[in-house]
Amino acid sequence: FANTAGCQWQGMGGAVFDLNDQPLNGIRVHVFGGQGVDLYTASGTNTLYGQGGWEIQVDTTISTQIYYIELQSQEGTTLSPTVQITYPGSCEGNLAVINFEQTRPF
Repeated sequence: FANTAGCQWQGMGGAVFDLNDQPLNGIRVHVFGGQGVDLYTASGTNTLYGQGGWEIQVDTTISTQIYYIELQSQEGTTLSPTVQITYPGSCEGNLAVINFEQTRPF
């Protein structure tokens, strides 16, 4: 999809949108789980997924590890439900695309 690493890459990406379906930048994306994965990025840092886009690599090989993702404020307050991501264990399923849409004011 997004790179030439093929089976040497596994990750997730997507975009964050506000109440009016407009891109929302600067929201902290937190991915954790797998084998000690605890990673952060911010929405708006990867426009390959559009404005408000983000991407996090979780592994350099294909696995069936379970990961969790949530949105946080810059101060660390959780803003979204925690979503569970399970990969199928194939090169064709090495990217999970997760878009978040705001449903209430922060």
